[in-house]
Amino acid sequence: MTEQPARWSALLSGKNSLLAFTLTGAVSLHALTLYMVSTIQPQLIRILDGFEYYSWTESYFFITTLIGATLVNRVLDTFGARRAYVAACLLFALATLACGLAPSMPVFLLARLVQGLGSGLLASLTYSMVQLVFEKRLWPHTLALIAGSWGLATLLGPALGGIFVFLQQPRMTFFFITALALLFAFISARILPDGIKSAEKATPLPWLQLFLLTVIILAISAISVFDRFIYQAGGAIFAAGLLALLVYVDKHGQSRMLPQGAFSPGSMLFSLYALIILLSFPGIVADTFLTLFLQELHGLSVTLAGYLAVLVSIGWTLGALLNASAGARKLIKLFMLMPVLSFIGLGVLLFIIPAEGASYLFLALAAAALLTVGLASGIIWPHLLAQVLHSAPQKDAGLASASITQMQLFASAFGAALAGVIANFAGFHNPGGKIGLQHSAIALFIFLILAIIATLPAAWRIIRQIRAEI
Repeated sequence: MTEQPARWSALLSGKNSLLAFTLTGAVSLHALTLYMVSTIQPQLIRILDGFEYYSWTESYFFITTLIGATLVNRVLDTFGARRAYVAACLLFALATLACGLAPSMPVFLLARLVQGLGSGLLASLTYSMVQLVFEKRLWPHTLALIAGSWGLATLLGPALGGIFVFLQQPRMTFFFITALALLFAFISARILPDGIKSAEKATPLPWLQLFLLTVIILAISAISVFDRFIYQAGGAIFAAGLLALLVYVDKHGQSRMLPQGAFSPGSMLFSLYALIILLSFPGIVADTFLTLFLQELHGLSVTLAGYLAVLVSIGWTLGALLNASAGARKLIKLFMLMPVLSFIGLGVLLFIIPAEGASYLFLALAAAALLTVGLASGIIWPHLLAQVLHSAPQKDAGLASASITQMQLFASAFGAALAGVIANFAGFHNPGGKIGLQHSAIALFIFLILAIIATLPAAWRIIRQIRAEI
């Protein structure tokens, strides 16, 4: 018997509407946290007197988000849907409250670590539960609704963050998010079914790899605050050694994070993962530093700076949506177009962001360049992710699926930590001030241009592969 096609009314009525509201609400919490904190970060870090640790707020958050995402199936299988969701909401709420109450930068960073864990659990639980609580015919509609919640958070995040800064109460951002998290904990306890567990067979968790990844990110972050070269060099060597150990453990250990061939430079998977990491850097640099540059160097309001910063994400989304169904021949053109658009956008930003002052021309150029940078990555992004699934060995299909989220989160954590090192070396903290910000902006945009240059061999390899399959 043929399955009846689904309508939006089937999802947005009755019990399904309550379930959909609960799941999309949790993803909205995760997304709102990203955009609101990015908007208020300059004012908050100034209150906490922690500018030398500026990028740590992002790298710490993302590394534990990765851990939460990795643990999600084990948590779901152990506690069931309702208790897992409620526990994740409460953990996230408590950590967010601690962020708002933090009296110092070290306490705030510890709270961000725990907040990232809760946020990673919440966001990943949502995607895991779609297939558990809805009929298969409703999956596309549910995922589209979740994607829409990200778009809504993109629109609301800078505005809400800007309101709290305007009221000179940036900490209220965290109290607002805490209230939302407690609300969704209550709703989850009333709405979600109990006893539903993960549909996937439990596999051993890669605890050692997660530990090594965490220490690597912490080590790279620490390099940015060392003043003496011997400590900086020692931190870099230590992080590189741990990275080599991570590769060895994942290739030869019993519990792997990535599919076979991921660490072999000659494999397609290696090229795909390299592109995922490198193309994530512009977005994370925008989320971490761009709001600060726009406020301090160009005198923009908090809200306007926040909205300009999210244009990278908007361009990324538009590029992905408009080219998701591209055929092989068009895909070759898109891979060729990606570096061209990136160089144009980043080149304009390198020229205008370090300069002081704002005008309508500056706003127009900045908006166009940021959209272009996001568009450059977005036009090939869905195809990169699809190629990961196609290129992985069949026996590693589950690892390939999980690795997509894990690699994006790792790229965010690694990118934020590395950007912090580059900014501090360029003078972000010493000499600091506008001179330090200008030098940091120049260094960061040069770094992003070099990252795009580094994508060229991987992109060319993928183009040759596509041509061979036509």
